[in-house]
Amino acid sequence: MRGRTIAPRFGRFYPLGLLSGIPGVFRANATPFRVTGIEKAALTADWNHPLAGRNLTLGIEILDAAPKDTDTGGRVTDWTEFLLSGGPGMQARSQGEPTDFTEPDALQRDDPDDDAQFYAEPRLVGHIDRQASACLGEEYARLVKPGHEVLDLMSSVESHLPDTHGSNVTGLGLNAQEMAQNPALNRHVVHDLNTNPTIPFADSSFDLLLCSMSVEYLTRPREVVGEMIRVLRPGGLVAISFSNRWFPPKTTYLWTDLHPFERLGLVADYLLQGPQCTALQTVTYRNWWRPPEDRYSGTLTQADPIFLATARKPG
Repeated sequence: MRGRTIAPRFGRFYPLGLLSGIPGVFRANATPFRVTGIEKAALTADWNHPLAGRNLTLGIEILDAAPKDTDTGGRVTDWTEFLLSGGPGMQARSQGEPTDFTEPDALQRDDPDDDAQFYAEPRLVGHIDRQASACLGEEYARLVKPGHEVLDLMSSVESHLPDTHGSNVTGLGLNAQEMAQNPALNRHVVHDLNTNPTIPFADSSFDLLLCSMSVEYLTRPREVVGEMIRVLRPGGLVAISFSNRWFPPKTTYLWTDLHPFERLGLVADYLLQGPQCTALQTVTYRNWWRPPEDRYSGTLTQADPIFLATARKPG
């Protein structure tokens, strides 16, 4: 992959087409399998659906509907299969054991130069479409309370908070002009977490910490997540969200190697790296139709997906 040799690692998913000698499996088969055991000369490949063996309870609610635009027939979709296809379950650990994400060059990037240079020019645009931002805002509305001290980490022009959040929001990012245009921020601080992962605030300073659409750029993510927990007050929440859009030169190799639901597992692994976090939850929003005024609506039918992991600091 990109001139690199990928060695199988415990708990990771890989395309089935990489395996040979299995009847009916061809090189182009991208169905994921999971490595559930590794020995010197062999590995164990689990080809089950990632949700196999789990008891599921589904709550179904119609949120929106689109009128038919023709009188011709259409296709009938098995919505249960559609709901469960494409990765749900991949974020959970295998057999309760941590997934091995420790590739030698996992946190390297195509552009290793100082991030301050890359982000020196302000980008005064949103990084997800309006529908995705609304979905994320709906989740943030459940987490934020009036009077909360909120830290918007790796902040930009949008915090995706509801207009009536009633909290005091501090932004920490790389471009002062971008943060100055963010109406949700009460103040902002310029700081490069890849140069210095220490978050420049005292212990237990915030009730809620948000990191939106940025975790994929961190070259020292475990140190930064440790700092997130440090600056949270006991009982505080951390929420890390991402989508499928990013600046390729600044994204770590590991991130681009992973299936989207594996990325959710990676973020969960960051939050589970020590005994500090409890009440870990993951949420996904997928398959909304793209807003008609969006510049990609003519070529992309679906809105940007939202993946979110939250956890609470004990206390």
